[in-house]
Amino acid sequence: MAFPSDVRTKVLIRSARICCLCFKQCGTKIEVHHIVQEADGGPNTEANALPVCFDCHAEVGSYNPRHPKGTKYREEELRTRRENLYKLVESGALLAQILVKQLPANTADKSAEAVESAIRALSSPPEPDDESQEFLKRILRPTTALDALASKLRILGPENAAWVLDSLVRRTKESTRAIEALARLIPSLPNDQKLLAVERTLRNVTLFGETRVKTALLSEFDWEMLQVSDEALRLAFFRDVFEIIDHDQFDEVNELVPALVKAQEYIPEALWADYVKLLINQSGSQSFKGAPAAKRALAQLSNEVAKAGLLALTPEVLYQFDHSRFESAKRLATQYGDNVTGQHGAVVRDLAAKSWRAFAEKYASD
Repeated sequence: MAFPSDVRTKVLIRSARICCLCFKQCGTKIEVHHIVQEADGGPNTEANALPVCFDCHAEVGSYNPRHPKGTKYREEELRTRRENLYKLVESGALLAQILVKQLPANTADKSAEAVESAIRALSSPPEPDDESQEFLKRILRPTTALDALASKLRILGPENAAWVLDSLVRRTKESTRAIEALARLIPSLPNDQKLLAVERTLRNVTLFGETRVKTALLSEFDWEMLQVSDEALRLAFFRDVFEIIDHDQFDEVNELVPALVKAQEYIPEALWADYVKLLINQSGSQSFKGAPAAKRALAQLSNEVAKAGLLALTPEVLYQFDHSRFESAKRLATQYGDNVTGQHGAVVRDLAAKSWRAFAEKYASD
């Protein structure tokens, strides 16, 4: 069995998608390997997970103790090499991607202790220079224009630019300005750095961000940026947003629903049905921004999203709607009902044709 999605995502983020054996930057070409194999009782936990590139995964996994060639990695050494990488990334994930290029070319052949020594010897400055610190302060000021930000960042040089980006990502837990700046910077990054910056930002905002921060991310990050992130991370983020809206706190709904509607094309397919039900619920709420935004969104869904929502509107679900929400579901069935066929198509046709009372009377008797 594979690692749970939350474990896999955390390992990829902690490792900055760098192989902990050869220290190659992997981007999407990375695996999460069991240190102790499942067949030998190894658990699907973070402690037993190892981020490795395709080549190293094949090497670790193919060692045959019955016909040994070379020296097998010991479990202790695998864990030590992983922790060495994690320590490097903790100082700054984007900076780590630059620093690993300075490691010796034969890092994979060295002992875990030698790798740790090589990491300590890296010329990572303990503090960024004054110019970089001042540049970051200016970015975070709400009055500073963000024009040509990527071009200005390149002037600082790779390591200082990485420090600025890492600092902005760390601030996304509480700063809408940091999210706004990253939305302008991320598209100009190399693919590996783009992937890493988006994933770490999504994780920060999902775990720690207040509603205003989540709203900013939905408003500022575009489709391309969110698409490069891990699917499990996107699911966690949107589930978190849905849960906040379902709590129906007036101020939060008025912030989040319009932003979510503008970003609806980013919602993973697994959440389409939940999104439609959320819109129906919000269409009958008292929020002065959320309810109108939900009603408009219901009338502008793609056929695929509308179909997923209609398939989820079983009689049991529809019984729970008050009259206002039933009418929203009825309009949805009227507009998109032709997309649903089969046995459930009859339910959708009744939803479009019958009144609230008549629908309840028919299906309550069933």
